[in-house]
Amino acid sequence: VETRQPHGVPHLVQRDGAGALALDEVGYAVGLAGLNEAVRLLSGEELLEADTAVRLALRIVSYVYFRLKEEEARQGIRLVLEDVPSGEALERFARIDTQMYPRARGLLADRDRYTPGFRTRGAPSFEALSVEARFHTLVPSARAVADRTRLSPADLPPLLSRLKAETLATHLSVE
Repeated sequence: VETRQPHGVPHLVQRDGAGALALDEVGYAVGLAGLNEAVRLLSGEELLEADTAVRLALRIVSYVYFRLKEEEARQGIRLVLEDVPSGEALERFARIDTQMYPRARGLLADRDRYTPGFRTRGAPSFEALSVEARFHTLVPSARAVADRTRLSPADLPPLLSRLKAETLATHLSVE
């Protein structure tokens, strides 16, 4: 049902008179950025280099997830963990960290931005995508991402079959 407010501005209302957008059901996103670099700083290894690095990353994301749940209960708002795909934010975070923290300068010497969310660095392989899929239970909106410039069309069907059969991946994005 659509009604018009003064000055011709549309205002959507439900039949019971309530607004169409229920703010108490809105989730506020808290983004992840640079998990791969955080693990590298703490353990000396990137996500694809060792299973211990993946386990450390899972512990970090689990901690953040449960802290959000605590704050959610305390504040009475819905908080959801999200991936941060925006290159601009990743570059900005990296620039600020290299200015403020000397250890970050060495960590980011070979790159100008953080890795998005819980992504791995390197070519999209089944191993990389299966590592990323391990985080999907904690970040429901997450998706495994494959770079189309590094993936041939013939590789896609077998990759999808393996992801479905062997991982918790819920979404795959080819960008």
